Amino acid sequence: MKIFAHRGYSGLFPENTMLAYKEAEKTGCEAIELDCHLTKDGEVVVIHDETLKRTTDKDGAIGYMTAAELREANAASLYEGRYPFQPIPTFDEYCEWVAQTEMFTNVEIKTDLVPYPKIEEKIWSIVERHGLGERMLFSCFNHVSLLNLKKIAPQARLGALVWEEAGARAFLADYCKEYGFSAWHPSASMVTKENVDECHSVGVEVNVWTVNDFTTFTRLHEMGCDGVFTDYPEAALVWRERVNNGK
Repeated sequence: MKIFAHRGYSGLFPENTMLAYKEAEKTGCEAIELDCHLTKDGEVVVIHDETLKRTTDKDGAIGYMTAAELREANAASLYEGRYPFQPIPTFDEYCEWVAQTEMFTNVEIKTDLVPYPKIEEKIWSIVERHGLGERMLFSCFNHVSLLNLKKIAPQARLGALVWEEAGARAFLADYCKEYGFSAWHPSASMVTKENVDECHSVGVEVNVWTVNDFTTFTRLHEMGCDGVFTDYPEAALVWRERVNNGK
């Protein structure tokens, strides 16, 4: 299974910061997962929530602030001085860095609560500029965003994120195949061997969120899942070696 570092190495470092991404790469995992929003002045930035409150020392809605205003927020403030000041990265900044590595990226477009105008177009423009189209998978809970991106870039790989409340059979093989989605992204509690096999039968991969324990990792491995999102990529690499060796 491919190991996606969820918001970077977020189990030990400030989530969705360049520090967390660089530390994830050091572990040897294959991929990073991150989240994109749009600022008031049209800049694509990387942060999970729609506001600054949970993860920084500031507050305010991302869509109502400029990129310069966001740069004043410290994304490492929750760690009480353990790490130096960490600004909220722009997506362009991330792409410039990751283009120099071998890392794959899952870009989650955060339009499930805020309908950022033309965010898909802006994201793809940045991806193209850095030549990263073949090394990225785009996911979203709002599947309209995925379809918007597909119109802009028919070659883009798309992953249908689904909520736990949707039920174990929500948005499976036929749905993904009909709309051209490359992957189904359920929570770990939703996955069964039957629906993994169903997806694989039509060429749809299954990447599961968010896996932070060995028991769940082993269960998903036995089902044949293609990837997992984890806050602890270093541990997940050890788990993968153990299950591959039958230990």
